[in-house]
Formats: sequence, C-alpha cells, structure tokens
Amino acid sequence: MRVTLLVLLFAVINNACVSPDNAHAPTDQFVLSSPQIQTTHVLFDSVTTVSLNFDFPGAIIKYSLDGNPVKRNSKVYDEPLQIKNNTTINAKVYHKDYQESDQVHSQVVKVNRNNKIEQIDLDPKPNEKYPGSGVKGLKDFKKGSGHFSNDSQWMGFQTDSIKVSMKFKDNIEVSVLVLSTLTDQASWIFAPARLAVYHKNKLVGNMFFPKSNLPGNEGTTFLDVPVKKETYRELNLVIYGLPQIPEWHQGKGTTPWFFMDEIIIQ
Repeated sequence: MRVTLLVLLFAVINNACVSPDNAHAPTDQFVLSSPQIQTTHVLFDSVTTVSLNFDFPGAIIKYSLDGNPVKRNSKVYDEPLQIKNNTTINAKVYHKDYQESDQVHSQVVKVNRNNKIEQIDLDPKPNEKYPGSGVKGLKDFKKGSGHFSNDSQWMGFQTDSIKVSMKFKDNIEVSVLVLSTLTDQASWIFAPARLAVYHKNKLVGNMFFPKSNLPGNEGTTFLDVPVKKETYRELNLVIYGLPQIPEWHQGKGTTPWFFMDEIIIQ
C-alpha cells in the first residue's frame, strides 16, 4: 500500500483553500511519514525475514540492528533482512528535499522450543475481562497484536504485583527470561516498573524500568531480564507494576493495568 507524506499540503498548492502564505512554503518544512516494518515471524526458531517499506520517489530508508538510534550515516536498506537472533530494528526515512521521518522500531525474538514451560501458576489470576487464553497462552509461542480489545492472546491485570510460578519438564540452562508486554497509556495500560526472578526464594534476576511512568513507548514490547546462568527446574517471576498512574495522566492516582501474552525462556 502506498505510504504518503505525513503532511500533504504541497500536493494541493493550487487548491483554493490553501492560503498564499502556505502555498509557497519550502519543501524542507514537510516531515516524511515513518516506514513500515514487516516481519515473517516475530517469534522464530532459526531465522526471520524483516522488510522495510516506504513508497516515495527519492526516499531512502536507513536502519540499525544494534538498538542504537538511526542516524544519517546508518546503513541504507536495499533488501529484506535475515535476522537470526533477538533484535530490535530501528528505521527512519530520509529525503534530500524533506525533513526525516520519526523513528519506528520493532522487535523479534528467537525461541528455543526445548525450553518450553511445563506448568504456570498465577497469583492473582487475571481480571475476568481479560483472561487471555489462560496460562497455556503464556507458553504457546504465539504473539498478540497491538489491539488488546479483540485479541484473545492478551492477559490483563489491575494489581500492584503478579507472581508467576513456572516449572519445567526437565532441568534446563537459563540465562535470560523474556516477557512480552503491551503498553497503551490511553487505555490506562502501563509497562511494569520492575521484574524480579527468583529460584527458591533467592533472587537470580532483577531489572528496573524507570521510564514506565513517562509518556510514550506505546505498543508491544519484549522485556529482557538477565538471569544468573545456571540449570533450573523451576523459577518464579514477580512483576511489579507502577504503584499508581502518574500525575500527568487523566487516570492519575489509580492502579494501572498490566498486559502480557508470552513468557520465553532463553
């Protein structure tokens, strides 16, 4: 589908409704739309293909795969990317006559199906409005979309913390736990403030997310928690939400929602 410029005034310069002051505005005032990022599989076993799309003459897509922001000297996209590891793809559009686009990003995660979780228990249970697919949906390697209201993959909670008890079929080596989450602040859904991983009451992984109470960072996100590399038969994950919605939000002072759809063991 053709992607157009975010600002289209230049396309209607001769239209009577455009004022004379705007009709002759320099093109470098116009901001390009962001590129589209498409992936064959967000969760993949060995390799996934990532395509970047923007259909406009003279436009150049630049990208990064190392988590760093895209700059003018970043790599130029010219063919689909073959991704073999956990990767955050950042992309922007440049054009000699217009302002660069906003940066967009997407994440892909490599999974090891041999590390599948055998049993999951939740305390508390999810809100009855958003039960997801039950606990089996947290270990089925199926990624939810960004539209939680009509996607049965998403499990929703409105509480200050959630304990996830996990047991594996066999002893497995673990170095990272990945939690797939959703942020939609307009719907009062916020990212967690902290994730802690325990093995028999001993803290083996801990990660804070200080930007969770700031505006932005909308969409689906994979949150990584490095775990002390050892062999485990069971682990507990404690998800700490924000204590309350921050002051800048219309829901300030109330308990925010937290949504998740997958737990991945690496």
